[in-house]
Amino acid sequence: MDLSLLRKINKWVSRTSDVGRDHLRHVCLSCIVHYGQVKLNLPLLRAASNFWDHTRHVFLFNRCELCPMMEEFGAIMGLSNFNHILLPPKHADIVPLLDEVLSIPYRLGSSWSKNDGFDLHALIDHFSEVVDEECYPEALVVAVLVSFFLTGDFSEVDVVVLDAVSRMDKENPIPMILGETLNGLDELKESMCPYYEGSPLLFQIWLYEYFALITAPEKHPLDY
Repeated sequence: MDLSLLRKINKWVSRTSDVGRDHLRHVCLSCIVHYGQVKLNLPLLRAASNFWDHTRHVFLFNRCELCPMMEEFGAIMGLSNFNHILLPPKHADIVPLLDEVLSIPYRLGSSWSKNDGFDLHALIDHFSEVVDEECYPEALVVAVLVSFFLTGDFSEVDVVVLDAVSRMDKENPIPMILGETLNGLDELKESMCPYYEGSPLLFQIWLYEYFALITAPEKHPLDY
């Protein structure tokens, strides 16, 4: 994602109103208030992706097989209820969905439309400065979701994100985020995509959890 765009969203999250924070909590994304400041270690992510076996969907570190699980990503985000999970939605017409989820009029929504998605720059410019806008909380969730958990092609947001946002207050988004993250590793390994899809943020935090278990042996007091 464009760095200037990511900075805009970080700034938006850091100064959002109580209404915005409450809505992030309501849809299980409040962890971003803290995790959004985590700096991505791109060399680490690239190195780790070299150990991803896309045929078996596991990391192979020497003879040790590891793969992120829903429960692990859920623990990182503070979620534990998997009774109602959010599966990847189907594609829909972008302009009516912009109206349904964000109350964007047809003419304005048409100007935001880009290929199979919509312009994230336009959404941020429209909502980030207007706290009393009717669908401000939902717009904030869209920006957070596509910037930290379902990252993709720079400023264009896939239309399925809007469908997902409309259901996040009832269903757990972790399986969808994990699925996109593992698919992103597959596509990187197969050189199908020049950028990383999924959540590099959660992937990095998960890696840190495991690498923290690997420490240098303590020096014996009799060693000189």
